[in-house]
Parts: sequence; C-alpha cells; structure tokens
Amino acid sequence: MRVFLIILLSSLCLVACSKHESSVPIEKLAVENEVTAAEVNGQPDEESPEMMEYAEFLVDDEIVSIAIKDIPILEQYLRFQKNPNEKIMEMELKKIDVGAENIFLLQFSCFDGHCSHLLLHPDRKNIVHLIADIATYQSFFPTPDGSKIAFLFNRLSEENLPLGHVVVYDFINRKLIPMVSLDGIDKLDYTWPILSVEWEDNHSLTVTYPDLLEPAVGNWERWISNQENTKETILYESIEE
Repeated sequence: MRVFLIILLSSLCLVACSKHESSVPIEKLAVENEVTAAEVNGQPDEESPEMMEYAEFLVDDEIVSIAIKDIPILEQYLRFQKNPNEKIMEMELKKIDVGAENIFLLQFSCFDGHCSHLLLHPDRKNIVHLIADIATYQSFFPTPDGSKIAFLFNRLSEENLPLGHVVVYDFINRKLIPMVSLDGIDKLDYTWPILSVEWEDNHSLTVTYPDLLEPAVGNWERWISNQENTKETILYESIEE
C-alpha cells in the first residue's frame, strides 16, 4: 500500500529549536529566508541532477511518499546540495504510534551521526516542526492519556559528552510545549546528560540526570564506571500569557 504524506503549503510553518520555541512562517519559494536546519552557504549547483519530486520510505510494510516541494525547509536544503537525490536516499522516516495518533519523524542532513529532525503529521491541516538540529534521536515518551509526547535527543560535545534535550508536542493543540522547572534547573538545551524521562501526569515530567560536579567528560566517565548517584528535576508546562 502506498501512503501519501501531504503537507499543505499555505499553512506550513517552521518551528525553530531554541530556548523559546517560535513559529516562523516560510513563504512559498522564499529562498532568501534563513535555513535553520543544516545551514547551507553559497549558491545552488546549476549542474546538479534534477531533484526527485517525492521522497519515498518503507515504513511498516507501507510505502510513505513525501512531496519535497511542500516542505520548504527541506526543499531549500536539497537545492543547495551537489547531489540532492543522494541526500534524499540518506534520509530516514520513523513512524511514531501513540494510541490513535500517528506522526512521523523525518531525519535528514546528517553529519557525524547528528541530524536534523522534522515532525510531520499526515493531517494536511497541521504544520511541520523542526524539533531538533544537529542531534541524535533517542526515544519518545507519551503522556498517560496520550495527549502529548516527549522526545529525547542527544548531542555529543567536543569532548564526546552526550548532552540531552527534551521536546514536548501537544496532539490536541498541534504545537510544541515549552517545559520549565520551578527551581530553574531543567538540564535541557544540550547542557547536561539526560538518563531518562518519565511523565508524572499529563502536564509534568521528571528528567533524571547524573549527579556531576559539572558536565565534563572526566566526571561523566567516572560516573559511568561507578554508577554514582542521580538527581531528578520536574518540568512543567510553561503557561503562555
């Protein structure tokens, strides 16, 4: 069976991964806009082979097709590649099943094991979210009622220390939810290793991290060897005024 994952261009927004999540509309064919994921310098290669219109993936014995032109950030990235079709073949698509909800995680623009990740929804009325850049996907964690989902990503530091970040998506409101801690210690944004994520209820989650003096590779290696103490912090949904 062939499934077409179609994103309506007129409603498409790019959500950049930053400390303060925000939606930045991308106009059709607006190639002058900044490409947040996989920044590319220079001009498109006029001698590049003609780019494929669809990226096709085999997911759970089904062929899922994605229209490249309907995702401007993806099309923009590919147009600056010497061999865009080769880059398309390197992409990976993961299906995330959460009860009645089906979403897809598209991995592209990979370098040294780190990739950009787009969250896609088969419903054409939903927007596309860039939920991680220069990171490796670890796992996902749905809330008890299935209304939200948390994604855990890692990014290796220059010292090869795995630093974590958690991204939360709200299925009901179709948007990313910023998470904050009451004590100001959230350990997010790739600043500290994250060992596990667990929802306390449908609105808060616990992040477990190693008890290190500071996020340095020497401290991390000693912790790995001795399996020393861990600490926890609870993150709550940020209330937007």
